[in-house]
Amino acid sequence: MNILPTVTTVSPDVTALLKAIETQREESKLFVFLNGLDETYSSLRSQILMQIPLPTVEAACAVIQQEESQIDVLSTGEMEYSAMQTKGPGSSDNKSPLCTACGGKGHASDKCWSVTGYPK
Repeated sequence: MNILPTVTTVSPDVTALLKAIETQREESKLFVFLNGLDETYSSLRSQILMQIPLPTVEAACAVIQQEESQIDVLSTGEMEYSAMQTKGPGSSDNKSPLCTACGGKGHASDKCWSVTGYPK
């Protein structure tokens, strides 16, 4: 859509200009990407913007994905830990069967060792 003049001779000034334009374009893409992040990533956004030189969009995306993976692992670990606390031995769980033969919890009378016999 934009017609630019044709460059016939590539001088060091033209090369520097093209490199600066490309750097500016990459930084603009990075700013758009970081601006679209949720507020939960505001501290990570600040850390990325303080890097010199600024990372590429791909590198910033990799940092965000790594942070999300760590959050997922930590939140899964917390749920499993809380589940272990509430489901430990001696906890009152209404779903545990009660043996009518021995009165023990956790098994039915058809699987009770006092009825079926103890293993050797």
